[in-house]
Amino acid sequence: MVGYARVLRKEHADPEDLGITTSIGRLVVDADYRGLGIAGDVMTRCLDAIGEEDVVLHAQDYVTALYEQHGFDIFGEPFDEAGIRHRRMVRRVSS
Repeated sequence: MVGYARVLRKEHADPEDLGITTSIGRLVVDADYRGLGIAGDVMTRCLDAIGEEDVVLHAQDYVTALYEQHGFDIFGEPFDEAGIRHRRMVRRVSS
C-alpha cells in the first residue's frame, strides 16, 4: 500500500465542523512515493465515494493547498492536533 485515506460518516456532527457529518481523514502517502500525484488521486477517489455531500477535513497546515485544489476552503482558527498545526477545511456542494 502506498496511499491511504478514510471517509467517515458520523451520526452526529462535531459543532466545530459546521454541523457536517461526513469527513475525510488520515490521508497518507508512503514517503518513497510522494510527489507522484498519489495524494491527489486518493482525494479524488474519496470525493467520488462521497458524492454530492458537504465534507470537512482537518489538514496539516503545510498541505492545505492540496485540498484547495479539490475545492476545499479553510475556516476557523488554526489548532493543534497531535502536536501538529492543523486547519479545518470544508468543501460545500449544497447551497
